[in-house]
Amino acid sequence: MKTKPTVTIGIPAYNEEANIDHLLRALLADTSKQVMLKEVIVVSDGSTDVTVARAQSVRDSRIRVLDRRVRRGISGTENEIVRRAKGDILILLDADVIPMQGDFLDSITGPIRQDQSVGCVGAETVPLPPRNLFERVIANSHYMKRHLYRQIGGGHNVYLCHGRGRAFSRRLYRQLHWPDNCPEDAYSYFMCKSLGFKFVYAANEGVYFRSPTVLPEHALQSTRFTAGIRRLKGLFNPDVVHREYSIPKSLFLKTLILYLYRNPFATPVYLALTLYVRLAFSDASIYRSRFKV
Repeated sequence: MKTKPTVTIGIPAYNEEANIDHLLRALLADTSKQVMLKEVIVVSDGSTDVTVARAQSVRDSRIRVLDRRVRRGISGTENEIVRRAKGDILILLDADVIPMQGDFLDSITGPIRQDQSVGCVGAETVPLPPRNLFERVIANSHYMKRHLYRQIGGGHNVYLCHGRGRAFSRRLYRQLHWPDNCPEDAYSYFMCKSLGFKFVYAANEGVYFRSPTVLPEHALQSTRFTAGIRRLKGLFNPDVVHREYSIPKSLFLKTLILYLYRNPFATPVYLALTLYVRLAFSDASIYRSRFKV
């Protein structure tokens, strides 16, 4: 009888008391048949709330909760997960998501199990129903950008290698070590490609997430994205990074016109927000000084 591939799930968590136990229970209830869940590693990265207690309240021998009191950031946390992981496939999930499918583990690992040249799989991401007007605007922008990104390389591109959910083959994740102060999701994409592996976007398998509900959250994400591209150009061939992030102008305009028609309120509001953030916050340090974070 053929042995099923084993899966390690790694979850970096910083002040995620609202969702961490729901995520763990959803993962334990997964009905996948093609893989075996070996372990779930939750690393609390200096949380100051009850994230650790909530995670520990979910009793299962496969769950390990590491209560690290000193915050190291997402890169250091994921490096620790990689060092401890033992599975044939590693799945990294943000702590504030929920799987869309009951057999999420089978779905997200499928491309790796079916093709040894696949090193990384990016999960589909779907925003939860908006709770306020700002969140509605940001959720609409997510669908607009997803529509755009799916048309570039069949969706198998850096934009859809998102930190909310990714699966890695053992051959790839054993070679990963995230440097500090870099966009860890895009870094994993460029490492995957530079090491000769394929990246695959799983359009039908993914996670639900909560969009930013206030301007400071959105501004921080935007400034980090811009600063991240600059950082990546110092780590990889700048021409390659530039090419991967390039979007054909005609494709952008077609998508913009489509979403102006579909949502004539949210789309122009998002464009105005984007312009404001770019003018007001040229980098993350300006953002932090303005909002005192």
